[in-house]
Amino acid sequence: MIRIADLGEWVALLEEVPEGEIPGVQPGEQVRLTAPALPGFTIGGRMEAIDLHYTEVEGDIFYTVEIGLEETDPGGFRRRLRWGMTVEVEFTD
Repeated sequence: MIRIADLGEWVALLEEVPEGEIPGVQPGEQVRLTAPALPGFTIGGRMEAIDLHYTEVEGDIFYTVEIGLEETDPGGFRRRLRWGMTVEVEFTD
């Protein structure tokens, strides 16, 4: 088995955003991400897109939001973050 990836651009997928929160967020908004596995780690990002498709779980509707990570981490977030790590997202706009 082989896995192919484009490491030139990293994104965070904020999954299961409840439908009631979607009208309050727009592409282009600034966000701040922290990773619980990396104490003191914070990086900026920008909301890129809201998925047009939804997921229904027990009658509730959820969307996925894509966040592009900004190259503002002097320590090189690419060396520290790993695929599958969780991050907490705070909208700053």
